[in-house]
Amino acid sequence: MYLTGAAGSVLVIPGIPENVKTIAGYALTVGAVLAAVSKLPVKDPDYSTLDQKKDENFN
Repeated sequence: MYLTGAAGSVLVIPGIPENVKTIAGYALTVGAVLAAVSKLPVKDPDYSTLDQKKDENFN
């Protein structure tokens, strides 16, 4: 989120060289993709089955 905010701020400044705007555009894209990926759901591992297997080994 900070990357997209910083890149967006750089893009709106008038009189910036074109190569800086290009880099800021790439940074904006990367930041948006990272923000979207971080919102994806993640499946939690099932630790209860691991505990049961560990208990069975001790019996």
